[in-house]
Amino acid sequence: METKSAEDKAYKAIIRQILDQKYPPGSSLVEVQLAEDLGMSRTPIRNALRRLTTDGFLENPFNRSCRVPNLSRKDLEKLFDLRLLLETKAASDAALNASAEKREEFENLIAEEREGYYTGDKDLYEINQSIHFGIAALSGNIYLEGVVKPLFWRSELYVFF
Repeated sequence: METKSAEDKAYKAIIRQILDQKYPPGSSLVEVQLAEDLGMSRTPIRNALRRLTTDGFLENPFNRSCRVPNLSRKDLEKLFDLRLLLETKAASDAALNASAEKREEFENLIAEEREGYYTGDKDLYEINQSIHFGIAALSGNIYLEGVVKPLFWRSELYVFF
């Protein structure tokens, strides 16, 4: 039986391959090929693909193979309008809940992101995700946090493509 850590590795590896543009928008992701490419069995790949579909990062039209969503201007506008509303609320609530320690943690993440932007030696994707997900978590609203994550994932496709 595959462990959760194998699924997490597959999850992150699939995201990384998509964001590295190995699979552009509209591409189908074939479980067998991904397992071979990543040197993993199909079970963690299958579970990771399900999670990525649930998270809104991938589509599974007609319950067939997963694919990277096609991108459009109209979708981009709707997505970022909704992110603006929800993440503003999350940031407002997080600011009310933040201890001095948490504020310092976010300041450090922002400084790390800024440094990585100029030097190119940091994984900006991981840092940016930590900032957005951390703010959503600090909002103290599990429903808001649950909605922010899939919107973030989907918008990353626009950022990278």
